[in-house]
Amino acid sequence: MAAAQAGPGLTMENGRLVVSSAGQRIEVPVRRFEPPSIYPADRLTLTFAGRKVTFERGGMIIDQNGRPARSSLPDLAMTTKLHGNAAIAETRRKIASGERQAGFTALSGYEYLGTTLYLLLRWEERSGEPWLEAVVALPMDSERVQPRLLGRFPGFSYAQGNVDDRLDFHSGFLALIGRRDGQWGLARMNPSTTETSYSPFGPAVDGVRISEGGGHAYGFRSANGLTSVIEADLIRLQSRLVAEVEGTVRRIVWPFFLETREGTAPVLRNLRTGAVLRPRWGSQYEWTSAGLLVWSPELEPDRAQLLDGSDFRTLASWTKTP
Repeated sequence: MAAAQAGPGLTMENGRLVVSSAGQRIEVPVRRFEPPSIYPADRLTLTFAGRKVTFERGGMIIDQNGRPARSSLPDLAMTTKLHGNAAIAETRRKIASGERQAGFTALSGYEYLGTTLYLLLRWEERSGEPWLEAVVALPMDSERVQPRLLGRFPGFSYAQGNVDDRLDFHSGFLALIGRRDGQWGLARMNPSTTETSYSPFGPAVDGVRISEGGGHAYGFRSANGLTSVIEADLIRLQSRLVAEVEGTVRRIVWPFFLETREGTAPVLRNLRTGAVLRPRWGSQYEWTSAGLLVWSPELEPDRAQLLDGSDFRTLASWTKTP
């Protein structure tokens, strides 16, 4: 009779949790949770081959070989490449009344492809609502950087603040998760031909987050004390309701876990199986090939567990010795 295979082991070595499983040695450094994004932010400077582009509210500064040039691209507010005659007349009127400004208000997102920096620029009404988002290309390897208008996506992104990061590169296209005609969905643009498309995922949501691997987007819609969580597959272009939760959504833990707060108590849910875990306050998580690693406190743990991700069954545990 073959010997029963031993279960995984879990130890702490030199500030790392070490999982031993099926001949594997998996080391996970103990670290504090860092938010996946610094955005929205007040200001941003991007550098390419020593050339700098700085964004702040109401404009950008391009370093042209040591000579800074400021621009807010006011011509785009009334170009016939983006607007019809009636829309241009309305914008002229609103600029005159102070409801709009000609220059862009904020940076909704950016993405590098090769030596080109693509920008998603946003114009806002005085009320703060966006009325235009345009995609502009900056050839950063040119002797003199000249912004080139590509066009606009269908609808608007979920960007906020002076600087945000809502533009991505997905399956060969510039892409963003946006809202259009009361729906939320995936908007795409071919950077070569500037052709666009829009794939709706259902009624508009209050906010969105992209998974760490980029293959899924999560939409959140709150009503009557509950938050509905909708998962959108960005490859199959399908969406489904995966959870309805109380409390505050904190983050998506890769690949398919949702952390919320019920009052001050943390709750972790598997969005595939519906299993629920109520970890200690200050717990940190890391998905491994052997299972979900959970430890607390974050930086100086005194206990840790390796859990089966499907039902949070304990596979191995470690406790600090006195």
